[in-house]
Amino acid sequence: MQIIGSRFARRVMPALALACVAGVSAYAQKPPSVVKARLVLATQGAHSSSVAKAAVVGQIRAGYHINALHPSLDYLIPTEVQLNRSAGVTVERVIYPPGRPVRFAFLKTPLAVYEGEVLIGLVLKLGRADASSVIPLRGKLSYQACNDHACFAPTSIPLRLVVPILPASVPLQSAHAAIFSKIRFN
Repeated sequence: MQIIGSRFARRVMPALALACVAGVSAYAQKPPSVVKARLVLATQGAHSSSVAKAAVVGQIRAGYHINALHPSLDYLIPTEVQLNRSAGVTVERVIYPPGRPVRFAFLKTPLAVYEGEVLIGLVLKLGRADASSVIPLRGKLSYQACNDHACFAPTSIPLRLVVPILPASVPLQSAHAAIFSKIRFN
């Protein structure tokens, strides 16, 4: 009986151990990259002591969604933009798009979600700054990504933008017009 037991142990135990390790590593893998985001300015720079417009441009991978700012259910994680306090910049307003109501097989009522491209506007108040300097902006886009079967743990993407401060005599030129034409700042 010991001979059979030891043969069994020598053949089966390594395979069982390998299966356990594979299962643990599959469980420990990060979820796929579902959202990409960047922060852009509506002009090529800004003037000192002025108001500037910026936008978070998010792209959600096909087959996934993230909850809107105001999710349909209390326990759902909202999508939010947060900028760190920066010397010389105050966020006056954040403009989120309305969520699109989508029905999923696991729930009878539709959920307010973002899919595909999501554009979030920011109105920034710039303080006094020297011309030809820059103001660094840092923040994050927080969200919870889901597909029609499961949700991943909430996460965030870092956002960064350097705002060039231009002399008041230099007229500001539009940048990213296609993006900013889709955001309702009024």
